[in-house]
Amino acid sequence: MAANAIIMREFITDIIGVTDAAVQDAIMDQGLEDIATLIDMDTTELQTILKTCCCPGGHNAGFAVTGMMETRLKQALQAASFYDMVGLPVDNVTLACSRIKSMKTFFTIEDEHMDPKEMPAVSKTLPVLKWLEILETTLQDMRGVQKSPLLYLIHDNVDVPLHADDPLRVMRAYGAAYEMFQEELVT
Repeated sequence: MAANAIIMREFITDIIGVTDAAVQDAIMDQGLEDIATLIDMDTTELQTILKTCCCPGGHNAGFAVTGMMETRLKQALQAASFYDMVGLPVDNVTLACSRIKSMKTFFTIEDEHMDPKEMPAVSKTLPVLKWLEILETTLQDMRGVQKSPLLYLIHDNVDVPLHADDPLRVMRAYGAAYEMFQEELVT
C-alpha cells in the first residue's frame, strides 16, 4: 500500500505537475491512491474529485486547480483506459507526459468519431465478395462498447502480444510494431 502511495505521489508530481505535498495529499485523499484507480475512473468522477479538492472543508483547506492539471489528469484517464484495453501496463512509464501528449490527436479523433451508416445487404447488385470488402472497412470504422474498432472480430491474430514482445515506441503511446493507435486496437 505504501509503495502504491509513493508511486502515485511521483505520478502527481512528475506527470500532473503538482509539487505541493498538501495538494497531493488532498488529491490522494479523494480516492486517487494508486495509478490503477485511473483505469476505471471516468471524467465525471475526476470532475467530482477536483471540485471536492477545491472546496475547503474537513481537513482540506481547498486549493486552486489549474487548467494544465485538469487537462493532464483527463488525458491520463484516457491513456490508462487505452493501455488497459490493449493489454499494456498502466504505470508512470506508460503515463509519461510525452506519451500522453502524443495521444492527444488520437483522443480527439476518437471523441469526434461517428459510426458509419448501415451496411447494405447482399443482393444481385452487391455480390458477397464485394460485400466482404465493405464489411472490413465498416468494421474498421465501427466502434464497440470500449470504443475499440470492431475490425478485431475478423482479424487473423486473436492473441494479444505480450508487452515484452512489443515494447512502446520511444516518445509514443503505441507499440513498435504499429504505425498508429488504431492498428494496435485491432490486433
